[in-house]
Amino acid sequence: PANVYGPYDNFGEWSMVIPSLIKKGFENDVIEVWGDGSPIRDIVYSEDVARGMIYMVENKIAEPINLGSGTGVTIKEIAEIIGEYFGKEIKWDTTKPMGDTKRLMNMKKANFYGFRPQVSLKDGITKTIVLVTGAAGLCGTATVKKLLQMNNCNVIGTTYNRRTLDVTHDKLSIVKLDLMSYDNCNEIMKDIDIVIHCAAFSGGAGLQDEYQIDLFRNNAVMS
Repeated sequence: PANVYGPYDNFGEWSMVIPSLIKKGFENDVIEVWGDGSPIRDIVYSEDVARGMIYMVENKIAEPINLGSGTGVTIKEIAEIIGEYFGKEIKWDTTKPMGDTKRLMNMKKANFYGFRPQVSLKDGITKTIVLVTGAAGLCGTATVKKLLQMNNCNVIGTTYNRRTLDVTHDKLSIVKLDLMSYDNCNEIMKDIDIVIHCAAFSGGAGLQDEYQIDLFRNNAVMS
């Protein structure tokens, strides 16, 4: 496949361009991008890749097939979508390397067999579900309110006990989640794109087991 992005992406040190810029959008006032934005990349949403692989199997196509968008998009276009999404300014660092000028998949064979991606770049980036743990706490409540003010993502807030969140919004869902239960945490993570971890790692509702800690830290934009 081409450059794949979507749920369960890597927001860590070695993340690709889209998760890297999303992380910067969450954490910084200004999104800094290497180069001048002119390089062209082939970006494809993970659901389209999965659908493409299933399509090839179901149609018994037993030869190498490229799965991508087939249409290039510049780094500048990607950065502008994410900058608009977060309401953040873009800063270009032209002293840094930009990589190859153009990387684009040849999709003629996939198109010949009847497969075309369905999710546009903007739709894929904005199809975001953010999980805020400890949503009823001081930091969690402030984070949830800020996300809802942005009005460009769906938010799931978690609480542990009877504490409630004095916020209502059509893009907000509140669930009771025991962070001590790996099964519960693993289940809710199936539909989550980004975690903002505001609950304590230790204490009454905190994470005690290294597996729970890794589950959230590996998907967290910040914790």
